[in-house]
Amino acid sequence: GLGVPLGGMIGQSMANMEPAEAPVSKAQPDTNDKIRQLREASELRDAGVITEDEFLNLKSQILGGP
Repeated sequence: GLGVPLGGMIGQSMANMEPAEAPVSKAQPDTNDKIRQLREASELRDAGVITEDEFLNLKSQILGGP
């Protein structure tokens, strides 16, 4: 079947991608974490769990503001 050739192609593609992606993923863990936290806070605000003011305070804390 196609399992072995397709698996080989995927493996080669992933092997080719690793060197390019490794520095990016290691360079931006804080940014990715901040984006995740902002999304979660936004979802809480949208669901009515927290107020707009609470969201803005969280956003400021996440982004390192005063």
